[in-house]
Amino acid sequence: LETEALHKKFTELSQHSIVFYFQSSLQLMRNLNGLADNPRILSGEDFDAMQSIQEASAKNHSACLSWLNLCQQFLALMVGDFAHAVELTRELATLDTTATCGYLYQYLLFLRALSEAILSRNPTSNRKNNRAYALKALKRLKKLTNFPCPERGWSNKIFMVEAELYAAKNQRELALMKWHASIKDAERQDLVHEQGWAHERMAHTSLQWGQESQALLHFREARTLYSAWGCVLKCNQMRQIVGELTASKTEKPRRSRSFDEP
Repeated sequence: LETEALHKKFTELSQHSIVFYFQSSLQLMRNLNGLADNPRILSGEDFDAMQSIQEASAKNHSACLSWLNLCQQFLALMVGDFAHAVELTRELATLDTTATCGYLYQYLLFLRALSEAILSRNPTSNRKNNRAYALKALKRLKKLTNFPCPERGWSNKIFMVEAELYAAKNQRELALMKWHASIKDAERQDLVHEQGWAHERMAHTSLQWGQESQALLHFREARTLYSAWGCVLKCNQMRQIVGELTASKTEKPRRSRSFDEP
């Protein structure tokens, strides 16, 4: 409500650049709160992403373009469309974003590193290429945030990317160690959604490793954290996954081996 009130005020004052930031942010909030017709697309009744990109490009508003791309990437990662997130990161590289700096640039690097790292685990993807992009973005992010003693709010993100890269190499102990470090650091900084994000990624990985009970624990914890964050979209996702896994566990047939089985 406060964001909507500010958006209205700046619109009245004809502060068009600031209004642009509010419009894309408000649409992202609507998507995350389950209020968009299509939760996977950053567009709605009062906002059209493609039209906004054209307008920002025509006015050479590179920071606006970067912010809109960040909102799109964040949404793609939230809904689990990692391939689209990677497309968006590479699309951004073709745009004039020379004015992008500071926290915005660093967060874009994090999103790129994370999406590329996750996709590097997909057997149908160009995993070597994805890994190279992830490592390059991670190296740049570490340098800009003074890792291993980074600025506040970055170590948990770096650990999350590293966990994905270790998981891609099936280095399970190292991957789990990094995820736990990410969760602990995010908790210390009250980054609730990033705690949930790390738990969710651990859950999906546990499923891939055949650890269904462990996956359920992490999915439930992720649901609790997303609920505390107030994200209806992610709560519904986690609730559906938990329901399907619970049903699968209870419906597994218990039968003795038949005579014609080997």
